[in-house]
Amino acid sequence: MAQDNDGATWRAYNNRYWPTLYLIDKRGRLRYQHIGEGAYAETEAAIQLLLAEPLASGGLGEGAYSPLPSVPQDPRHPSPESGG
Repeated sequence: MAQDNDGATWRAYNNRYWPTLYLIDKRGRLRYQHIGEGAYAETEAAIQLLLAEPLASGGLGEGAYSPLPSVPQDPRHPSPESGG
């Protein structure tokens, strides 16, 4: 949970829709994005998967990365894996 009173985070993620939920993994990578309300079960499943992932033994930024399974992407936006 973050508070963004000055809108810096909003602008950094090029956010255009509210509400938008982002989940960031233990390595600081964007792994999940949901625009709008709803998808509570899917979001909870994504949170549980991210919490269960271990850190790489070498520290932050190292180790395997895989996108979360069964997490629908909004067709209006590119997926985090595509760099969008």
